[in-house]
Amino acid sequence: MDCPDILARPWDEAEDMLRSAGVRYETERTRSPRHYFKTDERELYVVRAKQDADGILRVTLAARQQHL
Repeated sequence: MDCPDILARPWDEAEDMLRSAGVRYETERTRSPRHYFKTDERELYVVRAKQDADGILRVTLAARQQHL
């Protein structure tokens, strides 16, 4: 099964692509330890995607930085 290229895409779009392709996946969130830049937790995007030995795609999501 081919995995679509989801890196740097909004999560809504990436999730649709994964479901359409029948890819098994799990998500996790990452956050910066610094709070200098404000982020919008409602707008997630893919910052990492790595397939493990079990064939499950591990997708790391981060919140989008708000415009100043």
